[in-house]
Amino acid sequence: MGPILSFKLSAVLLTLPAGQQHIFDCLAASVWVETGALTFNEASADTEHAAHAFGPVHTENAGSAGARALVYAIHAGDAATHDTFANEHMTRLREEHVRFEPKETVFRLDRVTFPPGAVAYRHIHPGPGIRYLTRGKLEISSDHDTLIMQAGDTWFEGANAPVKATADPHATSEFVRVLLLPAEYQGRPTLKRLKPEDLEKPTLQTNHRYFDHLLDRLTS
Repeated sequence: MGPILSFKLSAVLLTLPAGQQHIFDCLAASVWVETGALTFNEASADTEHAAHAFGPVHTENAGSAGARALVYAIHAGDAATHDTFANEHMTRLREEHVRFEPKETVFRLDRVTFPPGAVAYRHIHPGPGIRYLTRGKLEISSDHDTLIMQAGDTWFEGANAPVKATADPHATSEFVRVLLLPAEYQGRPTLKRLKPEDLEKPTLQTNHRYFDHLLDRLTS
């Protein structure tokens, strides 16, 4: 068991014209491509696919059309990230301070889809993460408040923070999420319902897991 270290977790929207490139000066990052196609160090991803790389990460649009993508990046806790995102192709959506032990932590990227009116009943996840709503609308109720998330919004949920999500009754809703999880959850579901009366209710939302990557190569 190694030391618990401080990091910054950022969500960034990247709009990269054809032939353009960008280097993320970060420790690790994952990209989810909304439209177009990108290379991501040695990996590549096209529309609604994802890739992961340890940093620094060289992103390039080698295609003939523009690409739009969501990037989740991890930086050292004391890193100055302003210059990293000072670019006409970048929009910083959210940044959160997180603490974890890299050798015992998994970086998960997944996508959760809610049919109209579906409910993720009051539940927790064992690790923190940032969500980005790609379409639809969700009502997010926590112990502190209730927020209405629209397409393009981001929100953060801490480890073991109770929350309930209710989807728009008239349209499909969907978010792309990064989670920082204890290593024992690699390849395993994480949602845990909290109310006994909800345990047997049907799960209407679906989950597409892109990958789990152990963060043992990170340094602070």
